[in-house]
Amino acid sequence: MSKTGKKIIIFDDDEDILSICSYILEEQGWEVFTFTNCNNIVDRVAGILPDVILMDNWIPDDGGIMATQSLKMNEALKQSRSSTFLQTAIFNYLLTMRVPKLTWQNRLIWKILNRL
Repeated sequence: MSKTGKKIIIFDDDEDILSICSYILEEQGWEVFTFTNCNNIVDRVAGILPDVILMDNWIPDDGGIMATQSLKMNEALKQSRSSTFLQTAIFNYLLTMRVPKLTWQNRLIWKILNRL
């Protein structure tokens, strides 16, 4: 069990991003689950029931937008505790930009995560 009791799933096809995000979030006490595709996404999410889902918009096969829509339309998941979705095309941008341009976006993401 994590220190915070919070679970997060990160869907991204870039394994470097998954590794960096996992390290940072685990240091903050999150229990982190990562996937490089959206195959069987409803089953994966239902098995974990995360507090937050970070979704890459450009993840294979269907893409993050379609995957998020299928999660939001699933009746069983609607009845479970609600998850906060963060579409993360900007997440790729955040991790590749130089530090001066990272500041306001980084603070916004951490504010969201820390309020959950």
